[in-house]
Amino acid sequence: MSDTVRMCRIASCKREAATLCYHCQQDVCHAHFAQHSSMMMTDVYSLADQINILTDNITTFLTAQMRKNLFDQSQQW
Repeated sequence: MSDTVRMCRIASCKREAATLCYHCQQDVCHAHFAQHSSMMMTDVYSLADQINILTDNITTFLTAQMRKNLFDQSQQW
């Protein structure tokens, strides 16, 4: 076990580090980890919104393709 004290990697912070952020690989204090976590969640929500939009677009496209194929088959029949 090391006797060295890890300090928060945020430049203006003089607090002891509480944890390692696996996202940025930096030691951060509790306050900066909470801030960083909040920012990451904003990014995650934005990414989830984009995925949902793409999923809706793909579903709409596939549904339209299926309808067209069914219409074409009914016309041939």
